[in-house]
Amino acid sequence: NFMLSRTSVNYDYGFITKLNGGTLRGLTLQDFTINVSANGNCSIGALVGQNYGLIENCSIEDCVGTYQMTQTSITVRFGVLVGHNQTTIKNCNVKASIDVKSNFYTSDSGHFYENINAGVAIGHNAGNVENCSAQGNICASTWREVAAWSLDYYIIVGGFIGGQANTGVIKNCNSSVNVSTSCVQGKRAYNYTTTGGFIGYNIGRIESSYTTAKCTVRSNSFHQQQTGGFVGYNEPGSSIDSCYSFATVYAESGNTDLGGFAGNNNGSIRSCF
Repeated sequence: NFMLSRTSVNYDYGFITKLNGGTLRGLTLQDFTINVSANGNCSIGALVGQNYGLIENCSIEDCVGTYQMTQTSITVRFGVLVGHNQTTIKNCNVKASIDVKSNFYTSDSGHFYENINAGVAIGHNAGNVENCSAQGNICASTWREVAAWSLDYYIIVGGFIGGQANTGVIKNCNSSVNVSTSCVQGKRAYNYTTTGGFIGYNIGRIESSYTTAKCTVRSNSFHQQQTGGFVGYNEPGSSIDSCYSFATVYAESGNTDLGGFAGNNNGSIRSCF
């Protein structure tokens, strides 16, 4: 039983903060707890915060992760295996429960920005991920209000991975996760929620992957909400091939694009169901 706990200011964080060109192979973490309260830009992973090397044949079992955001105008990537992946992850398995909270009020004046990418396995991917799986639960809850001007906040949540860049490639991966997002929009706060049973937001390539997730979304926002059994939003230029979703999807929201496979698709989806 091992615990990591930290209040972070513009720091990455994890059992290994940054894997910089090395190889991490055959490591298992059991009964692991990570608690982070952050007020800066950061990538957080129970195993690795940021990956610039090779991670393979690793597993995380019965991990509990909690993240509390305490400031606006920041970007956070949170996943139990890796917060942000730039290179390669292969043959890894994760069983975990994640709780992401972002409750904040500010009396300051200005235009604030906030972006959260969260997934049970990976927060955000810009590299290659193959033959990996995620089981467990992820819950994201937010409440935001500002006294003057405005706050735009983007909550991107997926059962396997939060979001993927245009350089990202995912192959032969799966998720069996309960995904829940709850967003309360206060005064002058504009909430955009993207939720998927496998991935929240995709602008890269996904092949031969599947999900059996359960997705539940609740929001009082009348701004764009996208919820899909496999992917919340598939961007132009992205592709999803030979994937399937056996997910259950439920949403209570003022303005929701809701789909059994995709909430909103502007990319390519082929041979999927």
